Amino acid sequence: MPRWGISNSKIGLKMEFIPRFFKPPAQSYYLFGPRGTGKAAWALWYYQDSLHIDLLQQDTVRRFRARPERIREVVRAQPHNRLIIIDKIQRVLDLLSAVHALIEEKHGIEGIQRWVSTVAYNHIIPR
Repeated sequence: MPRWGISNSKIGLKMEFIPRFFKPPAQSYYLFGPRGTGKAAWALWYYQDSLHIDLLQQDTVRRFRARPERIREVVRAQPHNRLIIIDKIQRVLDLLSAVHALIEEKHGIEGIQRWVSTVAYNHIIPR
């Protein structure tokens, strides 16, 4: 059963997943695109064994807005080579700095976590 909910909906019965020609980089990256284009669906399909942090869930948003550094606890609880997907990272902008710090700390160390963060680019990210 796919981890994104559309397959169980009436629309999902009429839709099929269209594979993309995008070849993801070997390092962490941001996946930008307009809302509703399937960024998270693609990432979850491509990285099926990943940890998915869904910032559409209000309790998750509240937890990370209150303490964005909590991402360190989440990372420490994962195997070192597990990819982490943060969906809709623009909803908790302080997570950008926390994730960046974790990436910089681990830079050059073998077997570290890789990150994919989806961003709907109709949201403005302040400089």
